[in-house]
Amino acid sequence: RRALSLSDTEVKLAASDGRDNTSFRTKLPGFLEVPGAGSGGSGAQIADPLPHKDDRKPDGTSRYDLKRYTGPLYVNGLSADDVMQGNIGDCFLPAAAAALAHSMPGALRTMIKDDGNGKFTFTFKDPYGGRDKKIEVDADFYSRSWGGPLYGASSNSTDPARMELWWPLFEKAYAKLNGDFHSIGEGGSSSDVFEAVTGRVGLSEDFSARNADRMFTTIKQKLAQHLPVCMGTKDDHGGRGDFANSGVFGDHTYTVLD
Repeated sequence: RRALSLSDTEVKLAASDGRDNTSFRTKLPGFLEVPGAGSGGSGAQIADPLPHKDDRKPDGTSRYDLKRYTGPLYVNGLSADDVMQGNIGDCFLPAAAAALAHSMPGALRTMIKDDGNGKFTFTFKDPYGGRDKKIEVDADFYSRSWGGPLYGASSNSTDPARMELWWPLFEKAYAKLNGDFHSIGEGGSSSDVFEAVTGRVGLSEDFSARNADRMFTTIKQKLAQHLPVCMGTKDDHGGRGDFANSGVFGDHTYTVLD
């Protein structure tokens, strides 16, 4: 629920979940600029999604500054190798983005629109017949004081003038779609990401010794069909369980390329 109060050309926003902050006294960060109002009339500037709760001060504001990145949207197309996870527990999301870049790069390109004004519009789909959701973001990313984005970054560079933007923008748009970075930083499903990009119903299934052969056949079939595949591991109790000394991490999501 949102309450809007209009004063001249300024729109102030506050939010409540119906239980907390019901007096609407907590303002959301950022501002809206009404097109044609004030000087320049350059269009809407939309609030950035809040960082993960661990990255906020006691007053709810970010511990990290936003920094504008001006690199290219793509460098030599899209590749699974472009994607780097940042300081946030959203492994399901970079794993899914890498799988999509590897198997269905056209689907990612189709959903990302460069608006030409420093903003980008992402069109997320509902595989169950709902309306598309358009999310607008800019290339302002929470960044460490010594350089580089706090969250997702690209492998080509973390220099604000050179970093490839498509993946960090995708992560930011998905965080905004779901509310904020905290909402995606507590885990999630790669299948949900596939659905939101492709508009097709995903397959998500647990496997064990009982169905391992069938699952392996299914994985090979999906890869042969150029469909994105991710696999998640169970909790390994700090590396003391089944994955000990294997190079595989427990409670983590991986992109399957082959």
